[in-house]
Amino acid sequence: MPKGRRRVWRVLLWVAVVLVLVVAGSAAWMLSRVRSSLPELDGERVVAGLGAPVVVERDAQGVVTVRGSDRIDVARGLGFAHGRRRCGRSRAP
Repeated sequence: MPKGRRRVWRVLLWVAVVLVLVVAGSAAWMLSRVRSSLPELDGERVVAGLGAPVVVERDAQGVVTVRGSDRIDVARGLGFAHGRRRCGRSRAP
């Protein structure tokens, strides 16, 4: 193989490697952006204004169940659950 042809193949190989790295980096960045836009569904949160503890649970389909000792606290917990869900949808890239 002539020297000029070998150089062309080497340059094409480097361009392909760089292109693969750029595509992989872009895919990783997009995946991180999409995952960060999803709401956190596990854990405990302290919400100001509650008179008693409120439990917010989700079943396998994501249906929310809110339990508390007072209607006002349950309504605040339900509003918090809706807000967490909507916030996750509004930040998607």
